[in-house]
Amino acid sequence: MLLTKRLLAAAALLSLPLLAMANNNAELGIIVPSELLTQRGTGQPAPCLQCCLYANQSYSEGSVIKAEGILLQCARDKQVLSTNPLIWQRVKP
Repeated sequence: MLLTKRLLAAAALLSLPLLAMANNNAELGIIVPSELLTQRGTGQPAPCLQCCLYANQSYSEGSVIKAEGILLQCARDKQVLSTNPLIWQRVKP
């Protein structure tokens, strides 16, 4: 049951960037229970093994944020052969 909730939350979070882009930059919000984002209710964020960091927050591959008016997407670094080469790349308008 908990795994199913986590998978549903992950699927919802991963689809947000695509939905935002499809809705002409309309901002979307989703309420996610904090226990899905922390380690077993300890209040500590779960460690992110493959993520991009911005403003002390972790973002998964495919995430899109707006920083100082510039759209950035967390994506793999195509020039690096590794298991964790995620970087912020500028999204062209």
